[in-house]
Amino acid sequence: MKLQHASADLKGTAVIFDLDDTLYLEAEYVDSARREIARRIASRYPNCGLTEAEMTGIMNLWPIHGPGAFDALHAALPRDVATEADVLWMRRVYRSHTPDIALRPEVESTLRELKERGATLGIITDGRVETQSLKLHALGLARFIDPALMSVSEAVGSEKYSAAPFMRMEALTPGCSRRFYVGDNIQKDFIWPNAMGWSSVMIVHSPDSRQLFGADIESAPRSHRPADVITSLPLLLDLIG
Repeated sequence: MKLQHASADLKGTAVIFDLDDTLYLEAEYVDSARREIARRIASRYPNCGLTEAEMTGIMNLWPIHGPGAFDALHAALPRDVATEADVLWMRRVYRSHTPDIALRPEVESTLRELKERGATLGIITDGRVETQSLKLHALGLARFIDPALMSVSEAVGSEKYSAAPFMRMEALTPGCSRRFYVGDNIQKDFIWPNAMGWSSVMIVHSPDSRQLFGADIESAPRSHRPADVITSLPLLLDLIG
């Protein structure tokens, strides 16, 4: 698809992104973590009675978000294995493993074009520093975004329900007169961008994407709703102009 505004100068425009389910699909991170848990157990306990595929299959019977998967695998392990590979250990692996995730080609090309056209790019994401930093590194986002403009809630002391991370981003981008926030979570992503005069954009992936949060926009309070909705990241380029 040839973009209509590919030559436009975007200096003075800040485009700030959420991370999970915005720049990549969080289900892919969950898949990666479950594979790593199974791999480590199979490597340490080759005679545990379950293959990596079987262990991953047990976890995959449970939703990608919420409890259940680790408890189910723990219950299926022999007692001597389960003593060491307990649920707390699985959670540590989940949070600290190096994820096998990558930007999709259309996301990478969109970020590259925004950067080449002079936009200032950033990230505001909620989560633990260790976990989110490993994701940012695995996705190679430093190719497009200054690490100083990657905001993780644990590091800055505020989640997106607060104005603080957005105010901080404004302070870090004083030369920008236009700001966009691109996210996926109707519960928290757009409250403060809307209140602060940013343009809010929600990305709603295809139904088969396993996106964690649905797009029930009409039932959300008006303050929570995005100004625009897109179904793929390249469409953002036409919104920005």
